Amino acid sequence: MKTALPRPAAVADLLVGMRDRWFLWLPVGIAAGIGLYFALPGEPGLVVSFAPAIVFIGAFMVSRRRPGLALALLALAVVALGFAAARLRAEMVGTPVLAQRLGPISFNAGIEAIEARPGERPRAVLGDLPTRAGGLVLPRRVRVTFDPDMAVARFFPGDRIRFTGMLLPAPGPVLPGAPDYARNLWFDGIGAVGYATAAPEGLAGGAGGLDAWRQRAADGVVAAMPAPE
Repeated sequence: MKTALPRPAAVADLLVGMRDRWFLWLPVGIAAGIGLYFALPGEPGLVVSFAPAIVFIGAFMVSRRRPGLALALLALAVVALGFAAARLRAEMVGTPVLAQRLGPISFNAGIEAIEARPGERPRAVLGDLPTRAGGLVLPRRVRVTFDPDMAVARFFPGDRIRFTGMLLPAPGPVLPGAPDYARNLWFDGIGAVGYATAAPEGLAGGAGGLDAWRQRAADGVVAAMPAPE
């Protein structure tokens, strides 16, 4: 015995009757638009990214007296807004990406974040870099690692150092479908990774603040806890 499918008009009436719950689908639609953006093989232009959202929102405003059509247009508008939001985020955080291996080089930089976990190599995010080095355009931020014996623990966010080491392009996925760390770093404004070949030298002119206080507090907590906690 075949089950009769509900008529489209009945489905539309049901959805219209649940309009007080439409906002619950808002994050779903936005996430779908963001996923669509990342599924594209290339970077879309700004007009292509924002025009659908404007068109669908305008069409929704015009067709509000036709609930079924308005619901469909609203759903498309939400997806288009998610797509546009992802493109806007990419435009805002876009940073130059290091094209090739560079170094050894030395430059002055400010520490934006630092991690010095027990048993692991310390690493830091450096900002306020020179615009060029070795004939190449440098990213706005880089993430570098240090050997454990380089006494990095004496530095905190806001300090300025002289970094000497190697810079490399951020690594991409190791296999098709694997996590793309280069993309994740790019959205954090980080366009290169690297490692120090000499201990960093502290410079004057650093400005501490809340991040430095948080780092000191975290280091104190870690120092007070026995392994392996």
